[in-house]
Amino acid sequence: MSRGQTDRADFDALIGPHLDAGYRTALAILRDPDAAHDAVQECRLRATAAFTRPRGEADIPGLYRTT
Repeated sequence: MSRGQTDRADFDALIGPHLDAGYRTALAILRDPDAAHDAVQECRLRATAAFTRPRGEADIPGLYRTT
């Protein structure tokens, strides 16, 4: 497995469990499944950017703040 694949697997393992909760939160606020899905995707993109920061940690609380 290459370094990029390892990083991706680490990221998915870290963020994956939080995506459902993020979706439920977004759905409760937005009351529109499509808008909630879009919000979670935007959060995932932001989390991806946070994961590549020098400290190497994603900002999980930031996922919920953004949602």
